[in-house]
This record gives sequence, C-alpha cells and structure tokens, in this order.
Amino acid sequence: MNVIDQHTPPLAQEIKLIFFDVDGTLLDRQGQYSPRLKRAVLALRERGLKLAIASGRPPFACEFLFKELDLVDAGLFYTGGLVYEPATASSRCQHSLTQAQALSLLQQARELGLYIELYGPEGWYVDDTSHPIAIEHGKQLRCPATQADLAMLLRQGPGPWFKFLLGEPDRSHPKLQQLQANFTELGFALANFPPFPEWIFASAIPPGADKHKAFAELLTLHGVTAEQVMSFGDAASDKVFLSLAGVGVAMAAAAEDVRRCANYICPSSDNDGVATALERLLGAGA
Repeated sequence: MNVIDQHTPPLAQEIKLIFFDVDGTLLDRQGQYSPRLKRAVLALRERGLKLAIASGRPPFACEFLFKELDLVDAGLFYTGGLVYEPATASSRCQHSLTQAQALSLLQQARELGLYIELYGPEGWYVDDTSHPIAIEHGKQLRCPATQADLAMLLRQGPGPWFKFLLGEPDRSHPKLQQLQANFTELGFALANFPPFPEWIFASAIPPGADKHKAFAELLTLHGVTAEQVMSFGDAASDKVFLSLAGVGVAMAAAAEDVRRCANYICPSSDNDGVATALERLLGAGA
C-alpha cells in the first residue's frame, strides 16, 4: 500500500473509468463534498473519463451527485443489487429479495431488537421515522424515510425489495452474526455510519447480488479492462471493487482489512482524500 501525499507520482497506466463509493468517501461525516472535489471530478469528466457510483445507496439518494458531479455512467447501487445507468435512467441488471426471504428476515431482525430499514426502488421505509438514526440517515441521504408497518408493506407491496439495512449498538455485532448464520443464502455487507460510531450496520442483500459478477458486467458494459479502472472506498462492502480494480484507493479511515485490498491510501473524506488522490494520481485540475 502506498500513502498518497505531495511526493506521490502520477500513474503511468491509463485510467478510463472510476467508481466512487459515496458515504465516507465522496462525502464527509456531514454528508458534504468540497468545491475542490467538484473541480477535480469535473476536470476528469472534461477529459473524457467515465465516472460512476458503486455504493450501498439507492439511485434516488444519489440524484444530487448525478446532477452536481455528473456521475451519470453505469454503476452499482444497493450494495450490489442493481446495475443502473443514471444518464438513461435504465436498470441494466437487478436482484431483489423474495417476499418469503424478506418477511422471515424482518421477523428475526425484530426478535433480535435490531434497527431496521427496508429499501425499494422509489424510497426507504422504517417503523419509526422519529428514531435518531432514521432522522440522521434521512439528512445524509437527502431524502427522508417513509414510516410504515414493514411486515404489512412486504405482504401488500409488489416490491422489488433490494435490501435491508440492519444495525446494532455493539461493534462486535453478535446479533448481526446470529442473523447472518440463519440466512446463509443472503449476502451481509458490514458498514459504519460516522454520526453513530458505536453502531455497526449490515446490508442484507439477495443471493444474486454478487459484486464480482457485477464488476465483470460493468467492465463489459463500459468496454474497459480491469487495469483501466480506479475504485475508491472505505468500508468492507467496498473490498471487492478495491481489489478487482487496476487501481484501488482506500480512505485513511478504513479498517485495516479494507486498506489491504487497495493499492493506495488517501486522506480521509473529512480531509479531501478523494480530491487529493485525483490530483496526485491523475492530475485532475492541473
């Protein structure tokens, strides 16, 4: 791993496509990005690079990034559940939970006392919108949750349901581990939420939401090789894209196992890490 600083030389290889994680990567702990980051990203767009999102967020919570940073090329959303192209508002590939899977997961998550969010194509839902996490998450996503009886919603609503976000206030996450052991057919991707550092969260996603396959699908869709891809991330859910990309860049605040998947370490999102990496490695804004 190489730490990016003022002495880091530009990349020798050609990069044609960049994937950006959002929370803790593009956005800081307040859910904001800097003018410096915007200048760097738009400079690369002007040079013809393809720029895309690879995040646990749904597309509807990335609209401001599509518009303001021009991140409109096909990317990955819902922690692997959806390959979506913002430029054409088209879904290229999607995976969703079955009604039986979703109802069973919800029941056991409630019995364990976990915090629960349910995600569909048009919005996200919680039992109680007054929960502090739901309030703060709504600010970060820039769209509030809808309050609903989740079991009734799953029985009556057609879906598709792309994922659950589940959380517990224990970094050792014994309840999430228990739930994962009971649903081995589903994927569980751990993540942090900076406003609640004592909590640990997991995205529970459908069996078909395989990031290795999604990465290969996106290479074909964009007509590039893995060596021509750069990927940024900070969480366990970003490890696949960091390791498969020709150049993986992990944030300084990432856990050690995430940093080991990357070629470079850049400063944290609170210290304009992505902008620093784009400037040093690709000459963005130069």
